[in-house]
Amino acid sequence: MTQTNERSDWQLAIEQCANYRKYLDGLSIDANSKTKAYLIDKDSIQRLLAQNNGRLDAIRVYIGHEIIDGQPVVRLYMVGCTKDGEQFNDWAIPNEKELLDTQTEMGTTRPCPTQCSLANSLNS
Repeated sequence: MTQTNERSDWQLAIEQCANYRKYLDGLSIDANSKTKAYLIDKDSIQRLLAQNNGRLDAIRVYIGHEIIDGQPVVRLYMVGCTKDGEQFNDWAIPNEKELLDTQTEMGTTRPCPTQCSLANSLNS
């Protein structure tokens, strides 16, 4: 992130996370379904980048959503990327016919709730 209007990256993150929590508060779904963060552990990152004989250069996070009680709930999907000049390209994304046979892994994310941190300025 870069600074915008003299606010720091941390100020923007705190403000935007607070805005998202307000949005979640307005959803009429169970509190445990209101995902406000994701934990991505080192093992998942290393496993993801180890594919392609360790020749992956980055991770891209795709944002999707699941419909729960008629309300959209954010879901994240991580994929490994290769670098081609200044461009990063997703590596070995299966098409619909290859879904059952693919060896390509997606990164593991664990939602909060249940994988939440102690209270801090991003989550409270």
